[in-house]
Amino acid sequence: MELRITIRHEKDAKKTRKLREFIKKKSSKIEKIINQYRTPSEVKFILDVQKFGNKAEIIINSGIFKCTSAVESEDMLNSIENAIGSVIKQLKKRIDKKVSLKKRKSTEKDITTKNTLEEPNYDLKIENASLKPMSIDEASLQLDISSNNFVTFYNSISGEMNVLYKNKSEQLVLVTP
Repeated sequence: MELRITIRHEKDAKKTRKLREFIKKKSSKIEKIINQYRTPSEVKFILDVQKFGNKAEIIINSGIFKCTSAVESEDMLNSIENAIGSVIKQLKKRIDKKVSLKKRKSTEKDITTKNTLEEPNYDLKIENASLKPMSIDEASLQLDISSNNFVTFYNSISGEMNVLYKNKSEQLVLVTP
């Protein structure tokens, strides 16, 4: 995690050093949350010291998370703590959202795989259909020769798959799509 600290309008070097140390100490909470996802991240602290109010702004730019928080109060340390607390809430909320979305996707995936994997136990005999194109006359001759009650074939005229079968009254019936 790359940490950038910008302090505006502060002339005292001791206060600046103390603020930097305080930020480094407090930003460890943010670092723990971000490091769980092992993405390169950048955290910017922008501190603006004014006469009547001190503003602390935090900008987090990570591969997964982008958060900002700005807090203004009379005490700079208080502003920093409140801004860090706000950012941590945002990060946790986004993590919870991401986790619940993953759980939902995985349960949906499990349901679809269960539905596709569970095949009924039918006593099936699989036979391959003829792939060569035939005319209807050739298919009727094939039906007479065959022990089956039907013949599937590619119609040489239409180029589509057809079925030819004999009904109960021994009449030929052609099924086309």
